[in-house]
Amino acid sequence: MTQVEPVGAPTVSPGTVELHVRGGSDCRQMAGLIGKRIFDGASTVSLRCVGAAAVNQAIKSVAIARKFAALEGVDLRCAPHFVTAKPIRPHRSGQSEIITIVVLDVEVVPAS
Repeated sequence: MTQVEPVGAPTVSPGTVELHVRGGSDCRQMAGLIGKRIFDGASTVSLRCVGAAAVNQAIKSVAIARKFAALEGVDLRCAPHFVTAKPIRPHRSGQSEIITIVVLDVEVVPAS
């Protein structure tokens, strides 16, 4: 993954675990990591994705994690948002100055 520095202020709150997803990430392993972090007490798991393939893997991971969490009687929700960043070292000459990172925040749905 390209090293980046945020353009705005970082949006990570206490109790949030960040996971970086790549296009080649195994969605079953990512789902296991999401579930483990949620059941270990993290309030939110923040999935950081750059590129369409990474977003695809992240969405599939959330779907699988939600299925496994349902077996434990827990429901998960996912809220997407976007962060802009500048690459620290552009690895291609034609790469733009600013990139968009898709952030998927996964959290437990409160019981009503």
